[in-house]
Order: sequence, then C-alpha cells, then structure tokens
Amino acid sequence: MSRRLAAVILGLAGIGAVTSAYLAYAHLRLHRSLGFKSLCSISERWSCDAVALSPWSWFAGMPVAAHGLWFYLLVVVLALAALSRWNLPFPRSVAAVTLAASVFSVAVSLALASISLLALDAFCPLCLGLYSINLALLLCAWAAVRRTGETGLSALRAEWRFWRRRQGRALLVAGGAALPLLLGMVAWPSGFSPVASICAVASSERDQAGRGTRPIKLDVYLDFQCPHCKQANRALSSIRSRSKVLVRHRQFPLDSKCNPLLSRQYHPGACLQAAAAICAEGLGRGDEFRVALFEGGARTESGLVALAASVGAPDDGFRACLHSDETKRRLTDDIEQGIRLGVEGTPALFVHERRYLGPVDPAAFSCLEQR
Repeated sequence: MSRRLAAVILGLAGIGAVTSAYLAYAHLRLHRSLGFKSLCSISERWSCDAVALSPWSWFAGMPVAAHGLWFYLLVVVLALAALSRWNLPFPRSVAAVTLAASVFSVAVSLALASISLLALDAFCPLCLGLYSINLALLLCAWAAVRRTGETGLSALRAEWRFWRRRQGRALLVAGGAALPLLLGMVAWPSGFSPVASICAVASSERDQAGRGTRPIKLDVYLDFQCPHCKQANRALSSIRSRSKVLVRHRQFPLDSKCNPLLSRQYHPGACLQAAAAICAEGLGRGDEFRVALFEGGARTESGLVALAASVGAPDDGFRACLHSDETKRRLTDDIEQGIRLGVEGTPALFVHERRYLGPVDPAAFSCLEQR
C-alpha cells in the first residue's frame, strides 16, 4: 500500500474513531443523565438522540457506536502498519484486510441507513458522516489493492488461501483483534463512574428517617423497548423479595400516544405495552410478565394477551383491563409523576424521589440485599 493511501486511510479512520467515541458517550449519557442532549440533535427527524433511544442502537451488549469505535481503531492499526513499513508476512495483507473490513462496514452502513429510513423515520447526522467515511475507506482500500496488479476479489481469495495454510497464526491475529471488542462487551456499562452510589443514597435517606423505620423505596421508570431497561429489570430481580427494599415499577413509555413529553413515537406500541404491564401486575403476574415482555417484545393487543396467558394471567380479565379507565388513570399518573421528577429517558431510578444516575447492573444493587 502506498504511503499516500495509507495516510488518507489513517485520517479517515481517525475521524471515524473520534466520532464513534462521542456517539458512544452520548448514548450512555442520553440513557442515564437527566436532560442530556447530544450535539447532533438538530430536529425531530435529524437527531442522534432519536436513533440512540431506539432498540436498533444496541447490539451484543454495547451501543452500535462502541462497535464502530473498535472497527475504526482496527483500521488505524492497519494504516499505521502500512505507514511504518512493518515486516508483515504477506505484502498484500494490509490492503486486503482493510478492503474486507471496509466491505463489511459499508454493508452494515446500508442496513443501518435502511433502518433509519424505514423503521425510525429519523436520521443521526453523525452516523451519516460515518457511513460516508466507510465508503471512502472502501474506495481507498480498493485502490490500494488494484495497485498490486490484482482485482479486489482475486486479492481476497489469495489472502484467504494464505491464512488458511497458517491457521494457528490466523487465530492468534484474529483473537488479538477481537479481544478489545470482547472486553468491551463484558465491561459495558459497569465501567462508567456513577454520580452517586445507590447504597449511599439509600443510607442517607434512611438515616434521615431513622435506620430501620421504613423500607428503602426504589422507583424505576421503564420502557419495554429500551435495552437498558431490560438490563435494569434483570439487575433488580435479586432484591425484589427483600422486605427492606420496596421496588415500585413505573411506566414511562417513549411513545407520544400517551406521553405528552414527546412529540413523536420513538417506540411504537410502548403505550399498549405499559398498559399491559399494569394489568399483569394487578393480576398478580407483574414480575413474570415484565421478564416475558422484555424477552418477547410483543407490541400488539393479541400478542400481549397471548404473552399474559403464557405467564398465567386470565385472558378475559387481562383483555378487559387493557382498555379500562383505571388502567389509563394509572398509566397517566406514572407518566405525570415521571415528568414532575424530570424523567426524560429510561431507565430512570429514584430512591425516595432522589435521582440515581449510576450504573444499572447487579453489582450496583447487591449492597441493598443485606439492608
């Protein structure tokens, strides 16, 4: 690969890495911080926040942006290898591997752009910039391969044959490249520093009222299409039965059909899902239904009725409850209470109406089990 092409690839990948790092940071802040708004939220349709709040922004335990950061850092390493003239075992490796990675990234870009257009009707401006970078990387890698006198396809085939004959080395290289990504999947988001320990907040509240005089009241505002909410629900499952910890599940669907805070449907069907959760709780199947809904993702009335029946809720009673005035009142009360407390994203956790902004994982809540 020529030094000029390698320098261009390095610059493009560097810009992509910085942009992806910001998007991953914004994703985390958006889901966990009160009132956060990213730099690329221009309007309702042109908004990184709208995309980050969707289920499509999350893959394999991390935001899609974090996967993008890993990809661009990998390309940075490849470009540095070309610029440094490292003694690589095969002269076409850098160009061919960069080409293969770029083809994959462009395919992912097309898929994500289609989701934004067809499923979300909202676009992330910085994401569109990354899609352009991916296309530019593909063109540069293609040009680098062509300078070897081969076509892109023939170079990829030759590269494949080369590494197949050296499977041990191939596994070592692939493992080293994948290790940062795997570590990120394991660590995210526990590595994010909390604003305050939930146990410190709980202790402070209980000290003010006298230790042991009342249970810790933990209110959690959920949306059933929010991947972080699924994580929070799982983390809270271990302390629900503790007599000194009262977990109250509040509904805060990110759906303009019932939530006046929103002007568009970020999560279509979330209002009906919230009503279904209220009904299941009233029928004594709240915990089981929440788990099933997070796993199954039913959004239609028939799907929710079937899901409720699968956890033991009676069909007739559940269906009647979905559209009852009492259910609508309870849903409205939850949403209005959330707005009063300043909830703008989910999950939102409050200890005696004090906002908790730390990580939502089992380790963060384990200290409550002994209280």
